[in-house]
Amino acid sequence: MKKDRCEQCAQPTASYDAIHYGSVEGGYRLLCTQCFNAEVAKRSGVTDFENVRLEPIRMIDCSGAAHQFHFQMRLLATMLVLDAFEIQDGFRAGVMNSGSSANRKMTCWPCLAASLKK
Repeated sequence: MKKDRCEQCAQPTASYDAIHYGSVEGGYRLLCTQCFNAEVAKRSGVTDFENVRLEPIRMIDCSGAAHQFHFQMRLLATMLVLDAFEIQDGFRAGVMNSGSSANRKMTCWPCLAASLKK
């Protein structure tokens, strides 16, 4: 998996955890999620934001296939966004059943909810 470096903290950052942040006028920087959230909090005047990194979880879908979900929490001024995604070939991917890529279908949310109860 290719890793870039965050331009703020210089830590290696996976492509799925990197954000191009900035503007056309001021240019863009590649930031890890942690540095992105800190920058948005500072610019938004948020002083009590706790930057939390959630650990991946493994779930079994209704066909018995295992899926490992990673999380990215982003502060966007007045709201907090939490993305859950799988990683395939080093990039974000959707929730998919096993099989060839031509036959993959999105797993239904009831199946995901049912797998949480197992």
